Amino acid sequence: MANPAATRMLFDLVNESDTFKLLALSLFSGSTAILTFHTRALPLWLGWLGAVLSVILVVGGWSFVLNNSNIYAVLYVALPLLLIWVAALSVVLMRRVA
Repeated sequence: MANPAATRMLFDLVNESDTFKLLALSLFSGSTAILTFHTRALPLWLGWLGAVLSVILVVGGWSFVLNNSNIYAVLYVALPLLLIWVAALSVVLMRRVA
């Protein structure tokens, strides 16, 4: 049987790493949004979606640290939105290359 203290420590470590992962994804989508607004290299709707996603990811990242059910709800919205944004960004970029 595993040591309960070690299991708890690993659980906390995973939660903290998820927070930093979401912050990194927020920086990526936010910087992509800023570049989109400045260069108009991508459609503006993709920039706005990235900007909104950036804010939602920061708020959702705190759900692992604060353990608040209301913030978990934000996270449930953020993750599908992230997948949609990445898929849309991929399609737009693939069409530009082809």
